[in-house]
Amino acid sequence: MADPRLALDAYTAALSEVLTIVDIGLGIYLGTLILIRAIFRHRINSVSVGGARSVPGLFATLGISWIIGWVGRIGVVAGGSNAFLDLLGYFAVAGAFGLLLRLPATTRASRIILVVVASSEVLWAVASASKTPLMSTALALLLRIFVIGDGRRGVKVAAILGVTLLMFPLIQALKIDARVGGELSAVDAAYPILVRPFLSLVRRFDLLSAATDAMYLGPGNWISVEDFWGRALAAFVPTPLLPGQKTFAGQAWADEVRSFSTGSLGGGVSLADGFIAEGWALAGVWGIVLESVVLAALLFFAAWAVARGTPALVGLGGCLLTYPILFERGMLGSFSVLGKSLQAALIIWLIGLVVSELARRSARQQAILTRGLPA
Repeated sequence: MADPRLALDAYTAALSEVLTIVDIGLGIYLGTLILIRAIFRHRINSVSVGGARSVPGLFATLGISWIIGWVGRIGVVAGGSNAFLDLLGYFAVAGAFGLLLRLPATTRASRIILVVVASSEVLWAVASASKTPLMSTALALLLRIFVIGDGRRGVKVAAILGVTLLMFPLIQALKIDARVGGELSAVDAAYPILVRPFLSLVRRFDLLSAATDAMYLGPGNWISVEDFWGRALAAFVPTPLLPGQKTFAGQAWADEVRSFSTGSLGGGVSLADGFIAEGWALAGVWGIVLESVVLAALLFFAAWAVARGTPALVGLGGCLLTYPILFERGMLGSFSVLGKSLQAALIIWLIGLVVSELARRSARQQAILTRGLPA
């Protein structure tokens, strides 16, 4: 998207500098993926969502988690957001992702559940002006299609992508006021008609702006390594337990990095930074190497978790894949989502233990009643 900073410094020269950083980052990340794939190829080849067996109580646990998440969402609507209710929101994403991905559509009841879960997630995306439920639903359904597979795969994929692309501009428009919307419409008018419907999508995930922020700041000119790791580790600690105020990655980037080249603070806005820009601002090329290794490891870990078939790991992998950390956040933003996802996964694991124990006792009691087995 157009960036006035690049325009002031002549697009040809300034954009070339930014794209050099992007090229370095993408090259390092691609090399990291290939290296990890080569080293762990036997383990990665054995990971298969379709071939994994679901553990007993998986769907009941995911369903309970989804309901708990909706309780948190209703709490947000009724009384406003806080750290606890925000955490409960992860339960809804984890439960919906797991159910949409794994629940077999073999009975009328299961098909109704799938429709209810998918439609309610889309409705919540519109009501809350949040794209995460929409992205979670779309990704889970796409993975389901490719895992199960049938003769209508192409039609289903096209339908899911079409609905997602149509819903995305609507949700994005709900997040901005009328004045900003009018300004963006005036800017969009300068682009070809066929491109305009996709501008909101491009603008939302425009990491070139973050790379531009990092280029003007310079390599290694952001925060110290000690401060960086302090913020990263603090992301794993629940907010109420922290002695001070938690630093959020997107807001910190707006206030500490973008403000360097724009001359104004972010005003509380949370910006996408991306691993390339964050790594460059932290420590130049070596910062990108660090961020690439961590991001690639998270990607493979999320795929492994989803394929395991246990409620906690399916939910954890679903959160990592659907919250936009793997393509728009750096380490700090990723660790923040990972920290909350781990907290949610721990509670989902406990719910799974209770569900499994209740199911075991019920089965034992049924066996006693029907076969006269000793208690």
